[in-house]
Amino acid sequence: MLKKLDQFLSKLATYVGVALLISMFGVTIFGILNRYVLVRPVFWTAELTRYMMFYMVTIACGIVFRENKHPALLIVLDKMPDKIRKRWSFIIDVLIFASYVVVIKEGFAMAVDALIMRTPALRIPFFYVYMALPIGGILMAFQIIFKYIVRSQEG
Repeated sequence: MLKKLDQFLSKLATYVGVALLISMFGVTIFGILNRYVLVRPVFWTAELTRYMMFYMVTIACGIVFRENKHPALLIVLDKMPDKIRKRWSFIIDVLIFASYVVVIKEGFAMAVDALIMRTPALRIPFFYVYMALPIGGILMAFQIIFKYIVRSQEG
């Protein structure tokens, strides 16, 4: 069941990330055409693309971690013996997981604090903007958990 959840979350995050990227591109082109071709600027396009970028980055971090594509000092790790490398990787994962817990906790607190504030152009509650932090943090934390529970059993 955890393996299916891992695969589902991976596909969902990928599809949402791609949809956000395509949407950002579309909104940006729409804004550019309106501003420079039609000379009728639309005031909300920059704000919307900013928030879509925020969500895309937090969601993509989970994908990057899952695929092991995050920045690392590979030149140093490759020189270490296998036993030390595995221990070091585990220590790094524990530290990263702890940072995700902080991101989840503080991101949710920021979202709740901003519940009554609204964005300048779109007039949506900042709560929805700041929820990108706990959502992304939860997805990233799941990737670490799945790394040790699900994917370690595969090989």
